[in-house]
Amino acid sequence: MALLAALAVMFWLHSRLFAYADDDAYIHFRIAQNLATTGQPYFNPDDAVKASSSTGWTILLALLIRAAGQAADAHLPAMIAGLNALVTAAGALLFTRLLGRLIPPAKKTIFPALFFVLYLAVTVQPSIGLMESSLALLLAGAGLNLLWARRPAALLFLSAAVFFRLELVILFGLALTTAYLWQKMPAGRLLAFSAAGALPFVLFDLYYFETLLPNTITAKAIVYAVHPLLVLRVAADSLLPGALPAAANDLWLVVVKIAVTLVAVSVTGYLIFKMNRAAADPMVRRRAQFAALMAGWGALTLAAYIANSTYIFPWYVPLYAVPLLFAMTQAAASTSGIGWRTGAALVLAPFLATQFAGLGAVMAGAAIDPGLYPAFAAGARVRHYRAVAKQLYRDYPAATLMTSEIGGLGYGFRGKIVDGAGLVSPEALRYHPMKIPQERSGGHIGAIPVGLIEEVNPEIIVSYDIFIEAFLKSPVQSRYTRRTQPVFLPDDMQRTAEPSLWGSKHLNIFIRTDVAGP
Repeated sequence: MALLAALAVMFWLHSRLFAYADDDAYIHFRIAQNLATTGQPYFNPDDAVKASSSTGWTILLALLIRAAGQAADAHLPAMIAGLNALVTAAGALLFTRLLGRLIPPAKKTIFPALFFVLYLAVTVQPSIGLMESSLALLLAGAGLNLLWARRPAALLFLSAAVFFRLELVILFGLALTTAYLWQKMPAGRLLAFSAAGALPFVLFDLYYFETLLPNTITAKAIVYAVHPLLVLRVAADSLLPGALPAAANDLWLVVVKIAVTLVAVSVTGYLIFKMNRAAADPMVRRRAQFAALMAGWGALTLAAYIANSTYIFPWYVPLYAVPLLFAMTQAAASTSGIGWRTGAALVLAPFLATQFAGLGAVMAGAAIDPGLYPAFAAGARVRHYRAVAKQLYRDYPAATLMTSEIGGLGYGFRGKIVDGAGLVSPEALRYHPMKIPQERSGGHIGAIPVGLIEEVNPEIIVSYDIFIEAFLKSPVQSRYTRRTQPVFLPDDMQRTAEPSLWGSKHLNIFIRTDVAGP
Protein backbone atom coordinates (compact mmCIF):
# COMPACT_ATOMS: atom_id res chain seq x y z
CA MET A 1 0.00 0.00 0.00
CA ALA A 2 2.81 2.39 0.84
CA LEU A 3 4.44 1.73 -2.53
CA LEU A 4 1.17 2.28 -4.40
CA ALA A 5 0.58 5.52 -2.52
CA ALA A 6 4.14 6.68 -3.22
CA LEU A 7 3.76 5.79 -6.90
CA ALA A 8 0.54 7.77 -7.15
CA VAL A 9 2.08 10.81 -5.46
CA MET A 10 5.28 10.62 -7.52
CA PHE A 11 3.41 10.33 -10.83
CA TRP A 12 1.23 13.27 -9.85
CA LEU A 13 4.17 15.46 -8.85
CA HIS A 14 6.16 14.59 -11.96
CA SER A 15 3.23 15.12 -14.31
CA ARG A 16 2.57 18.56 -12.82
CA LEU A 17 6.14 19.83 -12.60
CA PHE A 18 8.39 18.08 -15.16
CA ALA A 19 8.13 21.14 -17.42
CA TYR A 20 10.49 22.78 -14.89
CA ALA A 21 13.26 20.23 -15.38
CA ASP A 22 16.98 20.92 -14.86
CA ASP A 23 19.04 22.34 -17.70
CA ASP A 24 21.51 19.45 -17.54
CA ALA A 25 18.74 16.94 -18.22
CA TYR A 26 18.49 18.27 -21.76
CA ILE A 27 22.22 17.80 -22.28
CA HIS A 28 21.64 14.08 -21.76
CA PHE A 29 18.58 14.17 -24.01
CA ARG A 30 20.44 15.74 -26.92
CA ILE A 31 23.36 13.33 -26.64
CA ALA A 32 20.98 10.37 -26.43
CA GLN A 33 19.02 11.60 -29.45
CA ASN A 34 22.24 11.81 -31.45
CA LEU A 35 23.20 8.30 -30.35
CA ALA A 36 19.77 6.93 -31.25
CA THR A 37 19.58 8.63 -34.67
CA THR A 38 23.20 8.80 -35.86
CA GLY A 39 24.96 6.20 -33.74
CA GLN A 40 27.27 8.88 -32.30
CA PRO A 41 26.95 9.80 -28.57
CA TYR A 42 28.19 13.36 -29.05
CA PHE A 43 26.56 16.66 -28.15
CA ASN A 44 27.61 18.17 -31.48
CA PRO A 45 27.73 15.68 -34.36
CA ASP A 46 31.28 14.68 -35.21
CA ASP A 47 32.74 16.35 -32.08
CA ALA A 48 33.97 13.27 -30.20
CA VAL A 49 33.80 14.84 -26.75
CA LYS A 50 32.68 12.79 -23.75
CA ALA A 51 30.24 15.39 -22.49
CA SER A 52 28.11 13.05 -20.39
CA SER A 53 29.26 11.86 -16.98
CA SER A 54 26.54 9.19 -17.02
CA THR A 55 27.27 6.63 -19.71
CA GLY A 56 24.55 4.27 -18.53
CA TRP A 57 21.90 7.00 -18.55
CA THR A 58 22.89 8.03 -22.09
CA ILE A 59 22.56 4.46 -23.36
CA LEU A 60 19.24 3.91 -21.60
CA LEU A 61 17.80 7.16 -22.98
CA ALA A 62 18.95 6.25 -26.49
CA LEU A 63 17.26 2.84 -26.23
CA LEU A 64 14.02 4.48 -25.07
CA ILE A 65 14.18 6.97 -27.93
CA ARG A 66 14.70 4.20 -30.46
CA ALA A 67 11.82 2.22 -28.97
CA ALA A 68 9.45 5.21 -28.89
CA GLY A 69 10.23 6.32 -32.43
CA GLN A 70 8.63 9.60 -33.49
CA ALA A 71 6.78 9.90 -30.17
CA ALA A 72 10.10 10.62 -28.47
CA ASP A 73 10.53 13.84 -30.47
CA ALA A 74 7.52 15.45 -28.82
CA HIS A 75 7.19 13.52 -25.57
CA LEU A 76 10.67 12.57 -24.37
CA PRO A 77 10.60 14.78 -21.22
CA ALA A 78 7.17 13.39 -20.28
CA MET A 79 8.41 9.84 -20.84
CA ILE A 80 11.40 10.37 -18.57
CA ALA A 81 9.16 12.01 -15.97
CA GLY A 82 7.08 8.83 -15.86
CA LEU A 83 10.20 6.66 -15.68
CA ASN A 84 11.69 8.74 -12.86
CA ALA A 85 8.45 8.65 -10.88
CA LEU A 86 8.52 4.86 -10.98
CA VAL A 87 12.24 4.62 -10.26
CA THR A 88 12.11 7.05 -7.32
CA ALA A 89 9.27 5.19 -5.63
CA ALA A 90 11.03 1.85 -6.22
CA GLY A 91 14.26 3.23 -4.76
CA ALA A 92 12.40 4.38 -1.65
CA LEU A 93 11.02 0.87 -1.24
CA LEU A 94 14.42 -0.83 -1.66
CA PHE A 95 16.24 1.37 0.83
CA THR A 96 13.36 1.20 3.31
CA ARG A 97 13.30 -2.59 3.12
CA LEU A 98 17.03 -2.61 3.77
CA LEU A 99 16.58 -0.35 6.78
CA GLY A 100 13.89 -2.68 8.11
CA ARG A 101 16.44 -5.50 8.13
CA LEU A 102 19.00 -3.43 10.02
CA ILE A 103 16.97 -2.22 13.00
CA PRO A 104 15.48 -4.03 16.02
CA PRO A 105 12.08 -5.67 15.39
CA ALA A 106 10.32 -3.35 17.85
CA LYS A 107 11.30 -0.30 15.77
CA LYS A 108 10.19 -1.64 12.36
CA THR A 109 7.06 0.46 12.12
CA ILE A 110 7.85 4.10 12.78
CA PHE A 111 11.47 4.41 11.65
CA PRO A 112 11.10 2.78 8.21
CA ALA A 113 8.01 4.93 7.60
CA LEU A 114 9.94 8.08 8.51
CA PHE A 115 12.85 7.14 6.29
CA PHE A 116 10.54 6.25 3.38
CA VAL A 117 9.25 9.83 3.35
CA LEU A 118 12.77 11.19 3.91
CA TYR A 119 14.01 9.33 0.84
CA LEU A 120 11.23 10.77 -1.31
CA ALA A 121 11.86 14.26 0.06
CA VAL A 122 15.58 14.12 -0.75
CA THR A 123 15.22 12.62 -4.24
CA VAL A 124 12.04 14.18 -5.57
CA GLN A 125 13.46 17.44 -6.98
CA PRO A 126 16.32 15.85 -8.99
CA SER A 127 13.79 13.25 -10.14
CA ILE A 128 11.32 15.90 -11.31
CA GLY A 129 14.37 17.61 -12.83
CA LEU A 130 14.67 14.52 -15.09
CA MET A 131 18.17 13.69 -13.89
CA GLU A 132 19.71 10.25 -13.45
CA SER A 133 20.30 10.27 -9.67
CA SER A 134 17.20 8.24 -8.81
CA LEU A 135 18.14 5.44 -11.20
CA ALA A 136 21.71 5.38 -9.88
CA LEU A 137 20.34 5.06 -6.35
CA LEU A 138 17.94 2.32 -7.41
CA LEU A 139 20.89 0.27 -8.69
CA ALA A 140 22.77 1.04 -5.47
CA GLY A 141 19.77 -0.05 -3.40
CA ALA A 142 19.48 -3.32 -5.29
CA GLY A 143 23.18 -3.96 -4.78
CA LEU A 144 23.05 -3.18 -1.05
CA ASN A 145 20.11 -5.51 -0.48
CA LEU A 146 22.03 -8.29 -2.21
CA LEU A 147 25.13 -7.42 -0.20
CA TRP A 148 23.16 -7.80 3.04
CA ALA A 149 22.07 -11.23 1.77
CA ARG A 150 25.75 -12.11 1.17
CA ARG A 151 25.34 -12.51 -2.57
CA PRO A 152 28.35 -11.64 -4.78
CA ALA A 153 25.90 -10.49 -7.49
CA ALA A 154 25.65 -7.29 -5.41
CA LEU A 155 28.85 -6.11 -7.07
CA LEU A 156 27.27 -6.37 -10.53
CA PHE A 157 24.68 -3.74 -9.60
CA LEU A 158 27.10 -1.58 -7.64
CA SER A 159 29.76 -1.50 -10.37
CA ALA A 160 27.12 -0.69 -12.98
CA ALA A 161 25.80 2.12 -10.76
CA VAL A 162 29.18 3.87 -11.04
CA PHE A 163 28.46 4.47 -14.74
CA PHE A 164 25.22 6.24 -13.88
CA ARG A 165 26.79 8.51 -11.23
CA LEU A 166 30.56 8.44 -10.93
CA GLU A 167 30.50 9.36 -7.24
CA LEU A 168 29.14 5.89 -6.51
CA VAL A 169 32.65 4.55 -7.00
CA ILE A 170 32.98 5.34 -3.27
CA LEU A 171 30.10 3.02 -2.44
CA PHE A 172 31.46 0.37 -4.78
CA GLY A 173 34.86 0.46 -3.06
CA LEU A 174 33.32 0.24 0.41
CA ALA A 175 30.98 -2.58 -0.62
CA LEU A 176 33.81 -4.56 -2.22
CA THR A 177 35.84 -4.20 0.97
CA THR A 178 32.86 -5.22 3.10
CA ALA A 179 32.12 -8.28 0.95
CA TYR A 180 35.71 -9.50 0.99
CA LEU A 181 36.93 -8.64 4.49
CA TRP A 182 33.76 -8.82 6.61
CA GLN A 183 31.55 -11.23 4.71
CA LYS A 184 34.39 -13.43 3.45
CA MET A 185 33.02 -13.76 -0.07
CA PRO A 186 35.34 -15.37 -2.68
CA ALA A 187 37.53 -12.77 -4.35
CA GLY A 188 37.19 -14.39 -7.76
CA ARG A 189 33.40 -14.19 -7.79
CA LEU A 190 33.44 -10.61 -6.50
CA LEU A 191 35.81 -9.53 -9.27
CA ALA A 192 33.84 -11.45 -11.89
CA PHE A 193 30.54 -9.77 -10.98
CA SER A 194 32.27 -6.37 -10.72
CA ALA A 195 33.69 -6.79 -14.22
CA ALA A 196 30.34 -7.96 -15.60
CA GLY A 197 28.63 -4.81 -14.33
CA ALA A 198 31.30 -2.39 -15.52
CA LEU A 199 32.63 -3.92 -18.74
CA PRO A 200 29.81 -2.95 -21.16
CA PHE A 201 30.12 0.70 -20.19
CA VAL A 202 33.92 0.64 -20.23
CA LEU A 203 33.93 -0.78 -23.75
CA PHE A 204 31.35 1.79 -24.88
CA ASP A 205 33.42 4.72 -23.57
CA LEU A 206 36.70 3.43 -24.94
CA TYR A 207 35.18 2.77 -28.37
CA TYR A 208 33.59 6.19 -28.76
CA PHE A 209 35.90 8.42 -26.69
CA GLU A 210 39.12 6.49 -26.00
CA THR A 211 38.80 7.59 -22.37
CA LEU A 212 36.71 6.90 -19.30
CA LEU A 213 37.09 10.44 -17.93
CA PRO A 214 34.27 12.83 -18.90
CA ASN A 215 35.35 16.19 -20.24
CA THR A 216 32.88 17.73 -17.82
CA ILE A 217 35.08 16.74 -14.85
CA THR A 218 38.12 18.39 -16.45
CA ALA A 219 36.14 21.48 -17.41
CA LYS A 220 34.54 22.00 -14.00
CA ALA A 221 37.91 21.65 -12.27
CA ILE A 222 39.30 24.43 -14.45
CA VAL A 223 36.30 26.75 -14.75
CA TYR A 224 34.94 26.79 -11.22
CA ALA A 225 36.75 28.15 -8.19
CA VAL A 226 34.54 27.35 -5.21
CA HIS A 227 35.69 27.77 -1.62
CA PRO A 228 35.27 24.59 0.47
CA LEU A 229 33.20 26.55 3.01
CA LEU A 230 30.70 27.39 0.27
CA VAL A 231 30.47 23.70 -0.61
CA LEU A 232 29.83 22.89 3.05
CA ARG A 233 27.18 25.61 3.23
CA VAL A 234 25.38 24.26 0.16
CA ALA A 235 25.55 20.75 1.61
CA ALA A 236 24.10 21.90 4.94
CA ASP A 237 21.33 23.78 3.09
CA SER A 238 20.49 20.64 1.14
CA LEU A 239 20.28 18.48 4.25
CA LEU A 240 18.32 21.15 6.15
CA PRO A 241 16.36 22.87 3.35
CA GLY A 242 14.43 26.06 3.84
CA ALA A 243 14.94 28.92 6.26
CA LEU A 244 14.42 28.55 10.00
CA PRO A 245 12.90 31.73 11.28
CA ALA A 246 15.05 34.08 9.13
CA ALA A 247 16.26 34.67 5.60
CA ALA A 248 18.49 31.92 4.24
CA ASN A 249 21.38 34.30 3.67
CA ASP A 250 21.68 35.32 7.33
CA LEU A 251 25.12 34.38 8.62
CA TRP A 252 23.83 32.98 11.89
CA LEU A 253 21.48 30.60 10.05
CA VAL A 254 24.32 29.37 7.85
CA VAL A 255 26.43 28.72 10.95
CA VAL A 256 23.53 26.92 12.66
CA LYS A 257 22.90 24.67 9.67
CA ILE A 258 26.56 23.77 9.30
CA ALA A 259 26.88 23.15 13.05
CA VAL A 260 23.76 20.96 13.16
CA THR A 261 25.01 18.95 10.17
CA LEU A 262 28.48 18.40 11.63
CA VAL A 263 27.08 17.49 15.06
CA ALA A 264 24.60 15.06 13.50
CA VAL A 265 27.27 13.32 11.44
CA SER A 266 29.61 13.13 14.44
CA VAL A 267 26.93 11.80 16.80
CA THR A 268 25.83 9.25 14.22
CA GLY A 269 29.40 8.06 13.82
CA TYR A 270 29.80 7.71 17.56
CA LEU A 271 26.52 5.82 17.95
CA ILE A 272 27.56 3.39 15.22
CA PHE A 273 30.94 2.90 16.90
CA LYS A 274 29.20 2.35 20.23
CA MET A 275 26.75 -0.10 18.64
CA ASN A 276 29.54 -2.12 17.05
CA ARG A 277 31.70 -2.16 20.18
CA ALA A 278 28.88 -3.33 22.44
CA ALA A 279 27.55 -5.96 20.05
CA ALA A 280 27.81 -9.50 21.36
CA ASP A 281 25.22 -10.91 18.96
CA PRO A 282 26.72 -11.53 15.46
CA MET A 283 23.53 -10.17 13.84
CA VAL A 284 23.80 -6.91 15.77
CA ARG A 285 27.44 -6.66 14.72
CA ARG A 286 26.46 -7.15 11.07
CA ARG A 287 23.90 -4.38 11.39
CA ALA A 288 26.50 -2.08 12.91
CA GLN A 289 28.89 -2.84 10.06
CA PHE A 290 26.22 -1.95 7.54
CA ALA A 291 25.47 1.26 9.39
CA ALA A 292 29.19 2.08 9.15
CA LEU A 293 29.08 1.32 5.42
CA MET A 294 26.17 3.70 4.85
CA ALA A 295 27.62 6.46 7.01
CA GLY A 296 31.01 6.08 5.33
CA TRP A 297 29.42 6.24 1.87
CA GLY A 298 27.61 9.50 2.66
CA ALA A 299 30.43 11.15 4.62
CA LEU A 300 33.16 10.25 2.12
CA THR A 301 31.06 11.47 -0.81
CA LEU A 302 30.44 14.78 0.91
CA ALA A 303 34.09 15.02 1.97
CA ALA A 304 35.17 14.45 -1.63
CA TYR A 305 32.98 17.32 -2.80
CA ILE A 306 34.41 19.61 -0.13
CA ALA A 307 38.05 18.54 -0.65
CA ASN A 308 37.77 19.06 -4.41
CA SER A 309 35.83 22.33 -4.05
CA THR A 310 33.04 20.86 -6.16
CA TYR A 311 29.99 23.04 -6.58
CA ILE A 312 27.06 20.88 -5.46
CA PHE A 313 24.23 20.84 -7.99
CA PRO A 314 20.77 19.65 -6.86
CA TRP A 315 21.14 16.22 -8.47
CA TYR A 316 24.32 15.58 -6.46
CA VAL A 317 22.46 15.93 -3.16
CA PRO A 318 20.82 12.47 -2.93
CA LEU A 319 24.20 10.79 -3.39
CA TYR A 320 25.28 11.83 0.11
CA ALA A 321 21.96 12.79 1.73
CA VAL A 322 20.32 9.37 1.28
CA PRO A 323 23.12 7.36 2.95
CA LEU A 324 23.67 9.93 5.71
CA LEU A 325 19.97 10.10 6.58
CA PHE A 326 19.79 6.31 6.37
CA ALA A 327 22.66 5.99 8.86
CA MET A 328 21.12 8.61 11.16
CA THR A 329 17.76 6.81 11.11
CA GLN A 330 19.35 3.40 11.73
CA ALA A 331 21.46 4.77 14.58
CA ALA A 332 18.43 6.43 16.17
CA ALA A 333 16.37 3.23 15.88
CA SER A 334 19.15 1.02 17.25
CA THR A 335 20.21 3.12 20.23
CA SER A 336 19.43 1.80 23.70
CA GLY A 337 19.06 3.73 26.94
CA ILE A 338 16.66 6.62 27.46
CA GLY A 339 19.39 9.25 27.33
CA TRP A 340 20.91 8.02 24.10
CA ARG A 341 17.48 7.49 22.51
CA THR A 342 16.53 11.06 23.37
CA GLY A 343 19.80 12.40 21.98
CA ALA A 344 19.46 10.41 18.76
CA ALA A 345 15.89 11.62 18.32
CA LEU A 346 16.98 15.24 18.78
CA VAL A 347 19.74 14.77 16.21
CA LEU A 348 17.32 13.35 13.63
CA ALA A 349 14.45 15.78 14.33
CA PRO A 350 15.75 18.87 12.43
CA PHE A 351 16.33 16.80 9.29
CA LEU A 352 12.86 15.26 9.49
CA ALA A 353 11.21 18.65 10.01
CA THR A 354 13.01 20.50 7.21
CA GLN A 355 12.94 17.67 4.67
CA PHE A 356 9.23 17.07 5.24
CA ALA A 357 8.63 20.83 4.86
CA GLY A 358 10.61 20.77 1.62
CA LEU A 359 8.47 17.92 0.30
CA GLY A 360 5.41 19.92 1.30
CA ALA A 361 6.65 22.87 -0.77
CA VAL A 362 7.04 20.59 -3.80
CA MET A 363 3.49 19.33 -3.30
CA ALA A 364 2.22 22.91 -2.97
CA GLY A 365 3.86 23.73 -6.29
CA ALA A 366 2.06 20.81 -7.91
CA ALA A 367 -1.31 21.38 -6.25
CA ILE A 368 -1.59 25.17 -6.21
CA ASP A 369 0.86 26.90 -8.54
CA PRO A 370 4.28 26.03 -10.01
CA GLY A 371 5.54 29.35 -8.68
CA LEU A 372 5.56 27.75 -5.21
CA TYR A 373 7.85 24.94 -6.37
CA PRO A 374 11.31 25.44 -4.78
CA ALA A 375 13.06 24.88 -8.13
CA PHE A 376 10.63 27.11 -10.05
CA ALA A 377 13.08 29.84 -11.11
CA ALA A 378 15.70 27.38 -12.30
CA GLY A 379 13.12 25.44 -14.28
CA ALA A 380 11.43 28.54 -15.66
CA ARG A 381 14.70 29.71 -17.22
CA VAL A 382 15.07 26.32 -18.96
CA ARG A 383 11.52 26.57 -20.33
CA HIS A 384 12.46 29.96 -21.71
CA TYR A 385 15.71 28.63 -23.16
CA ARG A 386 13.84 25.90 -25.02
CA ALA A 387 11.30 28.31 -26.51
CA VAL A 388 13.97 30.79 -27.59
CA ALA A 389 16.14 28.04 -29.07
CA LYS A 390 13.33 26.68 -31.26
CA GLN A 391 12.64 30.12 -32.68
CA LEU A 392 16.32 30.82 -33.31
CA TYR A 393 16.77 27.49 -35.08
CA ARG A 394 13.83 28.29 -37.36
CA ASP A 395 15.34 31.67 -38.20
CA TYR A 396 19.05 30.74 -38.31
CA PRO A 397 19.38 26.97 -38.88
CA ALA A 398 22.96 27.22 -40.18
CA ALA A 399 24.21 29.49 -37.38
CA THR A 400 26.58 28.70 -34.51
CA LEU A 401 25.09 29.50 -31.10
CA MET A 402 27.29 30.23 -28.10
CA THR A 403 26.10 30.05 -24.51
CA SER A 404 27.26 28.75 -21.15
CA GLU A 405 24.09 26.81 -20.30
CA ILE A 406 23.75 24.34 -23.11
CA GLY A 407 20.90 22.04 -22.04
CA GLY A 408 17.59 23.69 -22.90
CA LEU A 409 19.17 25.76 -25.66
CA GLY A 410 20.90 22.74 -27.18
CA TYR A 411 17.71 20.69 -27.07
CA GLY A 412 15.76 23.31 -29.01
CA PHE A 413 18.56 24.58 -31.28
CA ARG A 414 19.69 21.54 -33.24
CA GLY A 415 22.61 23.27 -34.94
CA LYS A 416 26.16 23.85 -33.73
CA ILE A 417 26.50 24.82 -30.05
CA VAL A 418 29.68 26.27 -28.56
CA ASP A 419 29.82 26.00 -24.80
CA GLY A 420 31.48 28.95 -23.14
CA ALA A 421 32.02 26.91 -19.95
CA GLY A 422 33.84 24.19 -21.89
CA LEU A 423 31.69 21.20 -20.95
CA VAL A 424 31.24 20.16 -24.59
CA SER A 425 33.75 22.57 -26.15
CA PRO A 426 37.25 21.82 -24.82
CA GLU A 427 38.67 24.70 -26.85
CA ALA A 428 36.96 27.08 -24.44
CA LEU A 429 39.17 25.90 -21.59
CA ARG A 430 42.12 27.84 -23.01
CA TYR A 431 40.40 30.99 -21.77
CA HIS A 432 39.57 29.70 -18.29
CA PRO A 433 39.63 30.24 -15.39
CA MET A 434 38.30 33.74 -15.78
CA LYS A 435 39.46 36.41 -13.36
CA ILE A 436 37.42 37.42 -10.32
CA PRO A 437 35.99 40.09 -10.17
CA GLN A 438 37.36 41.56 -13.40
CA GLU A 439 35.66 39.06 -15.71
CA ARG A 440 33.04 37.36 -13.50
CA SER A 441 31.48 38.03 -10.13
CA GLY A 442 32.31 34.69 -8.50
CA GLY A 443 34.08 31.39 -8.91
CA HIS A 444 30.79 29.46 -9.10
CA ILE A 445 29.87 31.21 -12.38
CA GLY A 446 30.63 29.42 -15.65
CA ALA A 447 30.92 32.60 -17.70
CA ILE A 448 31.66 33.07 -21.41
CA PRO A 449 35.21 34.37 -22.11
CA VAL A 450 35.53 37.28 -24.49
CA GLY A 451 38.57 35.62 -26.10
CA LEU A 452 36.46 32.63 -27.07
CA ILE A 453 33.85 34.89 -28.65
CA GLU A 454 36.57 36.57 -30.69
CA GLU A 455 38.01 33.23 -31.78
CA VAL A 456 34.75 31.53 -32.76
CA ASN A 457 32.85 34.64 -33.92
CA PRO A 458 29.45 32.94 -33.41
CA GLU A 459 26.38 34.24 -35.16
CA ILE A 460 24.30 34.02 -31.96
CA ILE A 461 25.02 34.43 -28.24
CA VAL A 462 22.29 33.73 -25.69
CA SER A 463 22.85 34.45 -22.02
CA TYR A 464 21.74 36.13 -18.86
CA ASP A 465 23.88 39.06 -17.69
CA ILE A 466 25.67 37.03 -15.01
CA PHE A 467 27.43 34.88 -17.61
CA ILE A 468 28.54 37.71 -19.93
CA GLU A 469 29.77 40.44 -17.60
CA ALA A 470 33.11 40.73 -19.40
CA PHE A 471 31.48 40.67 -22.84
CA LEU A 472 29.07 43.47 -21.90
CA LYS A 473 32.07 45.69 -21.07
CA SER A 474 34.11 44.77 -24.15
CA PRO A 475 34.23 46.36 -27.62
CA VAL A 476 33.38 42.94 -29.12
CA GLN A 477 29.76 43.62 -28.19
CA SER A 478 29.64 46.21 -31.00
CA ARG A 479 29.70 43.39 -33.54
CA TYR A 480 26.28 42.25 -32.38
CA THR A 481 22.73 43.47 -32.33
CA ARG A 482 21.29 43.04 -28.86
CA ARG A 483 17.76 41.86 -28.34
CA THR A 484 16.21 41.27 -24.93
CA GLN A 485 13.27 39.25 -23.72
CA PRO A 486 11.66 39.16 -20.27
CA VAL A 487 13.54 36.89 -17.92
CA PHE A 488 10.85 34.18 -18.15
CA LEU A 489 8.03 33.19 -20.49
CA PRO A 490 4.80 35.20 -20.04
CA ASP A 491 2.95 32.60 -17.97
CA ASP A 492 5.93 32.18 -15.65
CA MET A 493 6.35 35.94 -15.33
CA GLN A 494 2.89 36.02 -13.74
CA ARG A 495 3.86 33.33 -11.23
CA THR A 496 6.55 35.31 -9.43
CA ALA A 497 6.38 38.59 -7.55
CA GLU A 498 9.95 39.49 -8.54
CA PRO A 499 10.53 38.37 -12.14
CA SER A 500 14.32 38.43 -12.16
CA LEU A 501 17.07 35.83 -12.19
CA TRP A 502 20.57 36.31 -10.75
CA GLY A 503 20.01 40.06 -10.76
CA SER A 504 18.92 40.16 -14.40
CA LYS A 505 15.45 41.14 -15.58
CA HIS A 506 16.10 40.07 -19.17
CA LEU A 507 17.41 37.22 -21.26
CA ASN A 508 19.91 38.57 -23.79
CA ILE A 509 20.01 37.42 -27.41
CA PHE A 510 22.93 38.79 -29.43
CA ILE A 511 22.79 38.35 -33.20
CA ARG A 512 25.92 39.14 -35.19
CA THR A 513 25.26 42.33 -37.11
CA ASP A 514 26.04 40.90 -40.56
CA VAL A 515 23.35 38.22 -40.18
CA ALA A 516 20.81 39.98 -37.96
CA GLY A 517 18.88 41.61 -40.77
CA PRO A 518 16.63 44.63 -40.34
